[in-house]
Amino acid sequence: MRMFLVLGCLILLALAGCKPTQIETRTVSVYDRIMATQTLRCGYIVYPPNLIKDAASGKFSGISYDIMTRLGHDLGLKIEWVEEVGTGSMIEGLNTERYDLLCTSIWAEPTRGKVAQFSIPLYFTSINAYARSDDVRFSENLGALNTDTMTIATIDGGLTTIIARDDYPKAKTYSLPELTDFSQLLLALTTRKADVTFSEAAQVVAFEQNNPGTLKNLTPDRPARLFANVFTMKMGEARMAEMLDNALRSLHNEGFIEKTIASYEQQSNEYRRVAPAYK
Repeated sequence: MRMFLVLGCLILLALAGCKPTQIETRTVSVYDRIMATQTLRCGYIVYPPNLIKDAASGKFSGISYDIMTRLGHDLGLKIEWVEEVGTGSMIEGLNTERYDLLCTSIWAEPTRGKVAQFSIPLYFTSINAYARSDDVRFSENLGALNTDTMTIATIDGGLTTIIARDDYPKAKTYSLPELTDFSQLLLALTTRKADVTFSEAAQVVAFEQNNPGTLKNLTPDRPARLFANVFTMKMGEARMAEMLDNALRSLHNEGFIEKTIASYEQQSNEYRRVAPAYK
């Protein structure tokens, strides 16, 4: 009897010293889910002509839409446009996997590269400073903007906020909510709510169709910024990035992306092209 008690105690001591078995768990990647469902879910920013959404029908068009549609065909994937987002919340949606890819191309700005992964460039965009055409204060020196007597129109979470903060910290800002239509930045100039804003040429060309001669480019020879336009995914999705990059290279090589961009430009050279790989 005593022997059984001793043996029982030894068994209990041995069990007490054992560590619980650790169960290995694997997280399903975004790429794995896309392959399993054969569906790629898009978050998007309405930003003509990059992405256009008809207010009446809800139908999409634009540079990014046409490229994504072709990518879906080439990769054998269904493309679903599931959520409209703003620049301030777009990365959060990727990280929480509400969608798989930001399918409106955005500018590959350095701080975004810390928290998200980019595709290869589709094309490049020059960002220039704009003011009212009759404003002579900036004719010789844009440094005059860096004073508390000047106001820069910005959109929360967007590039305009970053440029104002980094380059002109003394200036005041006229800040608009993150889902504001980008044309409102230019309207803020003509209504004298702000003195300067930063925009790409395509937005200005569209604005001046209804407001001819109201704006001038303050930085025609040296843009305030030059950015690659890229598709954006969750950080760490290397296989997804490789899949997209291979497909985009093919579209570059056959000239599809060049033709798509040209079909939406309202004047020549609104966007700067990616040089062919053989050059």
